[in-house]
Amino acid sequence: MRMMRVLTAAAPAAVPAAMSDPASQSTTGPKVADTVYFYLNINRRVSCGGPFPGSGDIGSCINTARSMWNNHYPTTNYNDVNVYYGRRVGNACSGAWRGVYQGAQLNNLANYTFDQGPGLAGHGQTLDRNIHCIWRVNLPNP
Repeated sequence: MRMMRVLTAAAPAAVPAAMSDPASQSTTGPKVADTVYFYLNINRRVSCGGPFPGSGDIGSCINTARSMWNNHYPTTNYNDVNVYYGRRVGNACSGAWRGVYQGAQLNNLANYTFDQGPGLAGHGQTLDRNIHCIWRVNLPNP
């Protein structure tokens, strides 16, 4: 039986990266692999923009995303991501965060919260329409 890793807790890391919007599930926009995709509705049907190259703020998807897919290649370094409540500040994102493993498809962000960074802005809030920034990282194996 094959198990898929979905979410984890991880410390923030400042690492160069790449991101975007999903391939075969998207009804709008280009299909790009090795990226993160964000959608305006649950079940990943309508892209909210992108692709977004690198880690940082997620452009037109800021505080509008309702679902996401981390489509980074499993063979590249830094293929997991942390999603953040706050903006990019310098060479890092701010606020509370949540780790999302490579390959994870989160069809309803209302089911997940920013579970890392107690005391930081957004801690405990739902990911639904609250993601501002992402950062590519290597999360620990579950």
